[in-house]
Amino acid sequence: MDKRITAAAAASKIKDGMTVMVGGFLGNGTPESIV
Repeated sequence: MDKRITAAAAASKIKDGMTVMVGGFLGNGTPESIV
């Protein structure tokens, strides 16, 4: 089962007022396009 989704599909799941937590290893694993 493929658990990957597109950026557009992920963005569509974020609703107004939600908090988004971004994880990573310092600067190396951070998804900069989200931040």
